[in-house]
Amino acid sequence: MVEQGQTVKINIEKIVNGGYGLGRFNDFVIFVPSTLPGEYVEAKIIEKKKNMAFAELVNIIESSPWRVNPKCPYYNECGGCHLQHCGYEKQLVIKQGIVEEFFSKYGKAVKSIKGSKEIFYYRNKVVFRSDGEKTGLVSFRTNKVVDIDECVIANKKINYFYKILKNNINSEFKKDFMIRTATGGELQFYSDGNIDCDDYCIKSINSFYSKGKLQAGNPYILNEIEGYNFKIYPSSFFQVNPGILNEIIIYLKKKVKGKFLIDAYCGTGIFGLVLIDNFEKVLGIDMDNFNIKAAISIKKEKKLDKIEFYTGKVRSIIDSFSKADTVIIDPPRAGCSPKVLEGLINSGCENIVYISCNPATLARDLKILEEKYKVKEIQPFDMFPQTFHVECAVLMSRVDK
Repeated sequence: MVEQGQTVKINIEKIVNGGYGLGRFNDFVIFVPSTLPGEYVEAKIIEKKKNMAFAELVNIIESSPWRVNPKCPYYNECGGCHLQHCGYEKQLVIKQGIVEEFFSKYGKAVKSIKGSKEIFYYRNKVVFRSDGEKTGLVSFRTNKVVDIDECVIANKKINYFYKILKNNINSEFKKDFMIRTATGGELQFYSDGNIDCDDYCIKSINSFYSKGKLQAGNPYILNEIEGYNFKIYPSSFFQVNPGILNEIIIYLKKKVKGKFLIDAYCGTGIFGLVLIDNFEKVLGIDMDNFNIKAAISIKKEKKLDKIEFYTGKVRSIIDSFSKADTVIIDPPRAGCSPKVLEGLINSGCENIVYISCNPATLARDLKILEEKYKVKEIQPFDMFPQTFHVECAVLMSRVDK
């Protein structure tokens, strides 16, 4: 056992989901951030629970050959990244290990992770915060604002505008704000707070929302994917790593075919649209009205008669699952609701494609779906370099039990 405030020396066995290194002190599990497998470290217990404890890194006694100097000067303060102290090829080894541990029961169905070509400056969307004194990112350890000049995983155009904007923020502005960029380089700013910007600041952006309303420019920016121009509004969901999104699209176009596809949690309709030639009929549903508005505009522009989009909760179309031979589900990190899972199990649908950025909730939902479905393949994608997060696409087929 250990006590709060105690300093211990432990060997790090592996990196687990969350980005923590796992070690043991007299068989008691201790999680330590910013460590790597094989390292011998000194750590101070900061939170003790019944069967485990969390510690902060005090000293690296024996370092791993995987260790590199983080690119970001705020790395140890911010906490938005978890693996910058590890070379990228070894980050992929760590993530592969995390995925294989979650899905060990599926054996060879777990494929090798597809890495990202861009490992820095890849994110097309970042949410910053100002507390009136500092402007930057929120530390996951303290929930306080870490003052930064640049985020090294954010697109360079986001960083460019962030620096301009930071000079316009006064002490009265205490809000979150989002900056997003599109494939063509357009920029979008959104905050429900009141921010005063000079003319140069406003002219630097294509879609400017302040006080929750459009103040200048267009209501959306355009992401061009596979010949489609997706209108991205502030509330729109779109994958943050364009390069890995393209890898997922290539994978799905090769693997997913049939007659009737339902694209649940469809966002702006991207998967249904890029797979339209693989199916006779496609239906997409999402509860965000702006997502569906963007999807419908593409349907009309391209005169796509065999695809339909609806605004609503996925559970509202559960009865339609039985009419489809393939359902794609790409839910939020929390995973699918029990009602949606039950609807899939009772549907008779032949194939499910489950896309998730959270292996923990994915594993939970797969266990439930196994009542009627078999996992054929799990393909990990590194959507989020420098972090512990990993995207997975799972192919499932119906079995009689």
